[in-house]
Parts: sequence; C-alpha cells; structure tokens
Amino acid sequence: MFKRVPSLFRSLKEDMDFLLDFTYRQIGNTTGETRIQYGYLEHRPWEDLTYRVGKITLPFGYYNQKRFYAFQRIEMSPPTFQTAILGLPISHVGAGAQKRFKTAWSRIDADLYAVNGYGATTGNAKFFRSATLPGGLALSGNVGPTNNNGDVAFGGRLSFAELAGKDMEAGASYYRGAWDSGGSHYFSMANAHFHAGVAGLDAVAEVLHLDV
Repeated sequence: MFKRVPSLFRSLKEDMDFLLDFTYRQIGNTTGETRIQYGYLEHRPWEDLTYRVGKITLPFGYYNQKRFYAFQRIEMSPPTFQTAILGLPISHVGAGAQKRFKTAWSRIDADLYAVNGYGATTGNAKFFRSATLPGGLALSGNVGPTNNNGDVAFGGRLSFAELAGKDMEAGASYYRGAWDSGGSHYFSMANAHFHAGVAGLDAVAEVLHLDV
C-alpha cells in the first residue's frame, strides 16, 4: 500500500521556487518507506530561460512531466508501460535548463540536463537488470536512480508546442549514461511524443526505445 501526498511548493522570491514531492509506501501501523519523488530549486532569471538544481524530473517524453499526477490526466489511468515498467516520474540528482524560442508557427522548447544516472542491479554490479523478484520484469524495480561510478549521464529534449497556434505538441528526447562500475557499458533511451487537443478530444502518443 502506498500514499501520495501533495507536493510542497514554496516561492522563495520572485521567479525562484522550491518544489518537493513525497510518496509513502508499505503503510501499516507505521510507514515502511518514504520516497522523495523529486525535490529541486527552480529559477527563471529571464522569461524564456529556466534552470533546475536538485533531484529533478527529467525532461523526457510527454508523460514524465505533464501527466505524472492523476489530476493532470484525462485518462482514468496512465499507460501500463509508463507506470509498471519504466516507472514515473523519471527523476535524478543533477541540473537542467530550458530555453524557449518563439516563432510564427510554434514555440520551441530546448531542454538539456546532466544527472547522476542509472546504476546496475542492486546486489550484482555485473548485470544491468534481473528478471527475478523483487525487481521482476519492471525496469523501475531493477534500476534505481543510484550509480556505481563517477560518470555523469546527459540528455535533452526538443519540443515544438502550440503548432500553428493550436493545442498541439511534438518532440524528441534522449538519455545516455554508463551503468557499470567501470564506466564502459551504456544505457540509453530515445523517445518521440505527440500530443493534440482537438474538438474536445485529447490524444497522446509516445514511442520509446531502450538500448543497453
């Protein structure tokens, strides 16, 4: 059993905020596990530039930042692959920045980030993941936001929003980082997404490629 609690949001000063989110798991007479989903400082020094420092939600795909909470979704439940296999949110300790550009036909959002990265399966540094319990087949159960090397993982996302002045968005994301202690084996994720809200209908499509 687990319980989500509302995020803590505090405005430190103009254009600077601190955001924090908890999940309580294994709830009985006491709480057996407390997870910080994310906790970061966000600053907007200019209207079109934002940077984040802390345990940030990665700018990866569409669902990870925009449909994480139930109240953000029109769907009754998120896609099974996102919740049960990949896991939401994808968040790591590091820093990221977003720059926005306005054009006559769309708003362009360019995100870059550097984070600690994914590590190997707990208890066996030679395997990226294990299909046995407790992790099972779920990537989220096998690969946590801890790393066993000093390498930094990098990634980014390029999105085109407000296409033709309408509620439409398309974009591509990428992540790459070493997962083994020697820093010679890499895990990468590539994603493409599309969202459109037309005539009261909401459509979201994502395709994800994983490579180890």
